[in-house]
Amino acid sequence: MEKGLQKVKLPALKGGVIKLLPLIGGGLKKLDDETILGYLEELAYSLNVQVRYEPLDQEDSSSSGGLCRLMGEDVLIINSRAGLKEKLAVFAQAVRQFDLDLVYLKPALREFLDEFD
Repeated sequence: MEKGLQKVKLPALKGGVIKLLPLIGGGLKKLDDETILGYLEELAYSLNVQVRYEPLDQEDSSSSGGLCRLMGEDVLIINSRAGLKEKLAVFAQAVRQFDLDLVYLKPALREFLDEFD
């Protein structure tokens, strides 16, 4: 093994969006779904998209939310009753509608969004 590298035994991954990033000094950093959601919220803010978590009635709609224009403003409505994975999917679909090539994204977030191609 090369000098400065460590062997790391990874825990079993149980579903969810989990990303592993190398860190200086040899370890691995695990990003969970909550962290990715936070990154997506920051990205929406930087894109001037207002994010609103609203309790949508599931009987009237099968949607977990989506991006719309309201009075000339971009608004992302997310069902507050939706599961975390559904919220991540709605966010990913919404922000991918914007040109992200010139926007700095944390590597884990860019990788997460690339999975939705």
